[in-house]
Amino acid sequence: MTTFRRNWETKCTSCGYVSDAVTSPFSGGHEPSPGDLSICIACGHLTAFAADLTLRELTEVERRQAEADDRITQCLLARGLVMGKAK
Repeated sequence: MTTFRRNWETKCTSCGYVSDAVTSPFSGGHEPSPGDLSICIACGHLTAFAADLTLRELTEVERRQAEADDRITQCLLARGLVMGKAK
């Protein structure tokens, strides 16, 4: 896993949690780019990075793609285990 600290903060569109870091659970992790998905560590809400790297809600197409992606499901389950609750 690769963690990137940023000079700006993002705010979850669901619970309002503010984060100043992101972690890529996939090999070859990279800093976030527009369209990359984000999972809120506090509540598990799934969003995407906008062009300005703030968080935005997923489009319906993105939501369906994320729901079909086993890697996303595994990340959500791992987050739930770490935080003591599954979403």
